[in-house]
Amino acid sequence: MKALLALAMLCAPLIAHADTFRYPPLKELADSLNVAWIQRDGVWWLSDRGEEGMKPPPCQKIVDKLVKENIADTTIFPLERDIKDYKAGPHTFAEYKASCTQVAYLSKAKAFTDEAFMAINFRDEEFAKRCIDRYDEVIKAGVKPTEIVPTSKIAVRGGPDVEVSGSIEDIRIKHCDPLYKKVAEEKAKREAPYRAVLKGDKLDAALSGRFWMLPGKVEGANSPKLLAANNVWFYEMEPSDGSCANRKTIILYRWQFDQKTSKFLKATEKQFCGAAPASAYR
Repeated sequence: MKALLALAMLCAPLIAHADTFRYPPLKELADSLNVAWIQRDGVWWLSDRGEEGMKPPPCQKIVDKLVKENIADTTIFPLERDIKDYKAGPHTFAEYKASCTQVAYLSKAKAFTDEAFMAINFRDEEFAKRCIDRYDEVIKAGVKPTEIVPTSKIAVRGGPDVEVSGSIEDIRIKHCDPLYKKVAEEKAKREAPYRAVLKGDKLDAALSGRFWMLPGKVEGANSPKLLAANNVWFYEMEPSDGSCANRKTIILYRWQFDQKTSKFLKATEKQFCGAAPASAYR
């Protein structure tokens, strides 16, 4: 009897190995984890193909399917390559579920670092704010502030590369918080002359990023007082699919405001073959 039991235990991995070919989702789960886990400088981390940010990772969908089909936790099937905490070779479904839980957890930490890296690269207020907001989101989702991430070298537009390392809290405090403060201060300084003389819809339009022109084709974008003094503003756009007589197609937009209230009244447009003449700016 003991001999038969021992033989059954020895044969279990072989039977389970055969199951991976008869039941593809078992192999699909192992392959998904092999894709998810990568090593960077000796630290286990996640590949872009193995996670979906704040959403459940690909492996979780497979785990849910197997659980629904009542696959036993003791079911054994092989892992082709090493992953975090597990060497290549046979492992139980319970172990694979534990690995997928780690993938789901670190996916959230990676969702934060992705936003942080974008903020560092673009040096932009919106990206810096997204970094801070995503940090709050992942902490709320259960990620520890002390979670350490692999060291990364991030390209910075208009500046030298920046080495980013430490915990997600370290990264937020060192990079995202000061960047958001700095960019916000620069923005406030840049907008101050406009806010001093414009209000309502005029102010919103002036800060929209459009290059505004005034009647007579006078530049107004960099002149808040001129914008305030005029109730008709213009800007040009070049459609991506427009050309005529070997020249660029230009669409001239005319915006009209109420001079007293600064309220937007109406917009009209006119198309030109080539640059719009000064006479069109009236």
